[in-house]
Amino acid sequence: MTDLTEFLLARFDEDDAVARDPHESVRAERAADMDRIEWDDCCGYVRLGLGRMLAESEAKRRIVEECRASVERVDFWYGQGDQDVSSLPARTLRLLALPYATHADYREEWRP
Repeated sequence: MTDLTEFLLARFDEDDAVARDPHESVRAERAADMDRIEWDDCCGYVRLGLGRMLAESEAKRRIVEECRASVERVDFWYGQGDQDVSSLPARTLRLLALPYATHADYREEWRP
């Protein structure tokens, strides 16, 4: 799951960058992912609010870290780790990655 967790953390970093700098250059770079963010065309600010977007991103980061730690514990004690895709932590990571399924680095094997 390490690859999946790294993928997710990189996407959260990108989302944070978009939240902090909602200007045209950033919008153009992330055009494929913009359908999940509401933009105010008049002002260029995110309607959900920067604070909320960053708080949601931080919450998702914590979920990913908890899931990663859990998967690593299973791998250490039982030798399963990445192979146990039915575990709650593994399923949670796959579900968190689903909104990024159109990203070039997304792997179909991660699809829940």
